[in-house]
Amino acid sequence: MTQVRLENVTKVFPIEGQALASIREFGRALSGGPKELLGGKAEIRALDKVNLLIRHGETMGLIGPTACGKTTLLKVIAGLIALDEGAVYFDGQDVTKMPPWERNIGMVFQDYALYPHMTSLENLAFPFVVRQREEEIPEQVRATSKIMGLGFDKLLGRLPRTLSDGERQRVAVARCIIREPRVFLFDEPLSNLDAKLRSQTRVEIKRLLRRFRITSVYATHDQSEAIALADRLAVMNEGRIEQVGTQGGDLQLARQPLRGGLRGHAGHELLPGAGGERGAALRRLQPALPAASEEDAAAWPGGDPGHPP
Repeated sequence: MTQVRLENVTKVFPIEGQALASIREFGRALSGGPKELLGGKAEIRALDKVNLLIRHGETMGLIGPTACGKTTLLKVIAGLIALDEGAVYFDGQDVTKMPPWERNIGMVFQDYALYPHMTSLENLAFPFVVRQREEEIPEQVRATSKIMGLGFDKLLGRLPRTLSDGERQRVAVARCIIREPRVFLFDEPLSNLDAKLRSQTRVEIKRLLRRFRITSVYATHDQSEAIALADRLAVMNEGRIEQVGTQGGDLQLARQPLRGGLRGHAGHELLPGAGGERGAALRRLQPALPAASEEDAAAWPGGDPGHPP
């Protein structure tokens, strides 16, 4: 199990070309120029001084509306995006400049990201082929198939295009498990599934998370999904972590208006955006994290993980 700690993580993306032209057009439509919309700069602050502690073996639900920075934060943890400011620590070790292949991360994507020309078996075996550990493949595949449950072995000889969405997601999760990662990252893995299949797959993922207790970050815009799967929740908006806590504890989801809203069962809007289209696009709320527990405070050299020095 691995403890993950983010300190003042900041990532800014410049806006240029067609994207900048689109924003200018949007600004004119709202009777405000692009400088007003962008705070005077042609850039998007995807992550804005994010501080977050993910404890050993826990599943942290990262919840927030579309384009709030969830995927960017996952990619930062995985090492797929370089930071502009801040640091990422695994078990107290600074991994900010460590390349992705050395971090031993397992990541499940919304679009499955399976190699289309490979069978499910070949997708699972690929990490061992790359590392020239082919002799481990048969045993690892057998063990992973057993973990994934009834009927999974029947998917091994099939190509991704012959699988249903739910079956593809099972293979994607299995590909992560077989690598025995230090950290699991889930980027809205159930978004492409229908309501019934989403519920079934959620149960399976929860079973796996409880069994292995691998440190995990589960990003979603679905409030009910996050509550069902996560030990704690981090509410994200406009590139910032605004709350960290547990449902029914110190977390106040219903009181926090977020741009774009959060979704719940069957796609119902639980937290509608407030303040109009323009106000929602420009809103910058201040972080409102609860006080750290003694365990969290001890892990941070500077004290409170929500408000480090």
